[in-house]
Amino acid sequence: MKGKIKDLLEKSRKTKTEEDYLAEEQLEVSQTYSNSLKIDNKKSQIKTQAPPIDIKESAYKIINDNEEQKRIAWELTSRLLGLFKDKTLNENKDAKVRDEELKILSDFTEFARIINTAPNEEDSLGSISFIIALARCMLIQRDTINELHRDLYLLRKELEKKPTT
Repeated sequence: MKGKIKDLLEKSRKTKTEEDYLAEEQLEVSQTYSNSLKIDNKKSQIKTQAPPIDIKESAYKIINDNEEQKRIAWELTSRLLGLFKDKTLNENKDAKVRDEELKILSDFTEFARIINTAPNEEDSLGSISFIIALARCMLIQRDTINELHRDLYLLRKELEKKPTT
């Protein structure tokens, strides 16, 4: 029996068609190029966006996993801070940007609702985390306003010093 199987294997090896050889060569070539053409985007000016979080889909995981809660809360807070740090004027924003802003706010609101309804969490923990994130954003805005106020004050002083001709 062994002899017959061995003979069949040898025959199958010997009867490779030209297509088989071409397919093997193409596979080797594609593996060679795919290994050597790695692109590094570290110097790119375009920011890569994290995949969006689907809060409703991952509600069960959020409720049962504290680490997941912290990770999502941090990501949502970072996105919210990004909204506050954006210096684009409202008239220069298109519908897509406005929709993204509303999506971030609705995601955070939904996250807060899920945490609020979690039976194993403190009462209103979701609302408190949302309020803390908003407070952080307001502090950033306050700092920006204070810096602008100081710059304006210094400019006014400088203008008062110069004689008018």
